[in-house]
Amino acid sequence: MSEPPQAVHGTASSYERELAHSRHVIANAKLVVTFSAAIAATFVATALQGEDKNWADEVASGLMLLTLLFTFGVVVFPPKHHKHDLTDLTATDFNALQRRTRKAYGLMVVQVVLSVLTSAAAAVGLLNADWHWWVIK
Repeated sequence: MSEPPQAVHGTASSYERELAHSRHVIANAKLVVTFSAAIAATFVATALQGEDKNWADEVASGLMLLTLLFTFGVVVFPPKHHKHDLTDLTATDFNALQRRTRKAYGLMVVQVVLSVLTSAAAAVGLLNADWHWWVIK
């Protein structure tokens, strides 16, 4: 059995802290994407309830589908953190866990940006229901 990668991360307790941090990052990413998707869905649902449909409503609907795909991807993202003796993990395993954590964080950032764009498109659709910003009908 190999020792925890102490040359890279210091002591075994700092290694444990880093693993706990990775678990928290992935868990928090799942919470953030769930709530940002719900907020975006609220904007889109409100925009689609009106009778005046326009291009922005269609864009918001398409972005909402993409947002939901990323949300699903983050929510089902398995952390792959094993709760066994730290001496069983190698430096390569630890680096793989860190890369996985960064991927979860990156997916979360992309999903939040999509949620913001979806909400903005829905808001434009609501504002653009009877008039266009370049010409008032």
